[in-house]
Amino acid sequence: MLPNLDKLVPQLKSVFDRQELRLTANLEGRYAITERRSRIIERLPVFACRLCSISPNDAIVKAPVSAAEGERVSVYFNAFGILPAQVCRGLPDGFEMAFELGQAERENLAAKIVSHKRLSEGGLTEAREFPRVVPENAASMVTLPSGEQEHCVVADISRSGAAVLTACRPGIGTPVALGRMIGRVVRHTAEGFALQFLQIQDANRLEEMLLPPRASKR
Repeated sequence: MLPNLDKLVPQLKSVFDRQELRLTANLEGRYAITERRSRIIERLPVFACRLCSISPNDAIVKAPVSAAEGERVSVYFNAFGILPAQVCRGLPDGFEMAFELGQAERENLAAKIVSHKRLSEGGLTEAREFPRVVPENAASMVTLPSGEQEHCVVADISRSGAAVLTACRPGIGTPVALGRMIGRVVRHTAEGFALQFLQIQDANRLEEMLLPPRASKR
């Protein structure tokens, strides 16, 4: 582990622990409380709902028929598909639920949230305004929240993000450091992944920021 990573890793862990990959939304959807099947009508009654916020782990909805803690529900939103969940908290006008998803399904949901978040906040348009370049020295280092490091080659980089070639595949939404820049994984590629920086970088310092942190003097 390179010296001075004690400055980068806490930042990554902080981003990771705060679970900042959350979309505040106002989207129409539908839901069914799967354990309340009617004896008269075989099919489950389906109710309209409105999404308030969503992350890869949970969501809060406004709903006309509340569900009790522990009940299982199935919700659907056009942007995210069908999501099985378990209610973890009842609210006066709805409920909070924790998704019951496998790792691959959770990463797929995270990718959809990232895409929707960037579109709704104008981030995708802004990101495309920054030209991508191939750095002269394309070798760099990826640092994960655990402090684990992987060598990488930067395929291209802009002020808002980069595409890297590497053997590691952090989950979609995982905060990582590329050199001295902190970003979040937004998609996987055949040879690595792409990340979006948490802050727009100085175009004149991109090559410098790809270098790992300087060793601290002992």
